[in-house]
Amino acid sequence: MRSWPSLTAEGVCLARALEHRRDDRLVHDPHALGFLRAPARALVHSAATAGPAADLAERGFDPGLVASIGARHGWIDERLAAAAPSASQVLLLGAGYDSRAWRLPLAHAIVVELDHPATARRKARRVRRQGLPADARQVITADLAAQSLADVLARSVLRPDTPTVVVWEGVSMYLPEAAVERTLSALSLHFGPDLVLLMDLWTTTATPLHLAAAERAGRAGLRVLGEPLRFELPPLAIAGWMERRGFRVVRHSDTDTVARLRAGRPAFPPLQLVEATPIPGRAS
Repeated sequence: MRSWPSLTAEGVCLARALEHRRDDRLVHDPHALGFLRAPARALVHSAATAGPAADLAERGFDPGLVASIGARHGWIDERLAAAAPSASQVLLLGAGYDSRAWRLPLAHAIVVELDHPATARRKARRVRRQGLPADARQVITADLAAQSLADVLARSVLRPDTPTVVVWEGVSMYLPEAAVERTLSALSLHFGPDLVLLMDLWTTTATPLHLAAAERAGRAGLRVLGEPLRFELPPLAIAGWMERRGFRVVRHSDTDTVARLRAGRPAFPPLQLVEATPIPGRAS
C-alpha cells in the first residue's frame, strides 16, 4: 500500500482554487485553497492579484485543464444538489480534497467519504486547520487496490437498498477496466435500484493538432506521478458500455460543452460526465 497522499488529488484541488477566483467561475469552492500546500497557495494568490494578466498567462500555458476540472466539479455539484433531497445517503468515493460536505446542502443525509488512508489523513489535518466541522461527514479509509469495495461497503455505516447518491469522480481513468467494472457491480449490489451514480470518464476523442503536445505531456506527467491513465472510452460508446454493466445513463455531457455554455471558455481534455442508475434486475 502506498504511504503518500494522492498528488493528482492535490493538483485537482489547485485547479478548483484557481477556478474559484474567477468572476466567471465554473465551480464555487471557497475551501479548496485551505487544502493546498504553501507553494500552491502562493500560486493561487499570485493569480488572484495579477487580474487580467493571470487570465492571459493561463490562456497561454493552460489549454483548458483548469476549465475542464472546474466544469466537471460544477456539473457534478449541480446534479448532486438535485438528487440529494431524495436520498438519505451520499457516498463520495475517492473523495480526495472534496469539500462538498461543507459547501452543498447535504445536512439531511449521511455523508461518507471513502479514500486512501494517506490522503484521508492529510485531509483530516487540513480540515482541522480550516476549522471546518468534522462531523459534517464520516470517513472510511481503504486501499481498494488490496481490499474489496463490496467488503468495505458491507462493514460501513452505509445501509444497503437505501436511496443513495454516489459521486465517483477523478478515479475511473486511473483504474484497469476490470476494476471499474467491479466497482460498478459492488455499488449496484449494495445500494440497489435507488442508487444515483455521478461519475466522469476519460475520453478517446481525436485531439486537435495544436493540443496534441499538451495531451502527450499530460499523459507523461501522470505516469511520472505514478497515476497513469488506464481506462478511457469514446463518447458514443459510453451508454452501451454502461448498459452492459447494468447501468442506464440518464444524463451525459462533457466538460468542454459545460465550460463553453456556462463561461464561454474551452475545456481540454473534454472529460465525459455521466449520471446513471442501475437497471432493475441487471445487478451482477
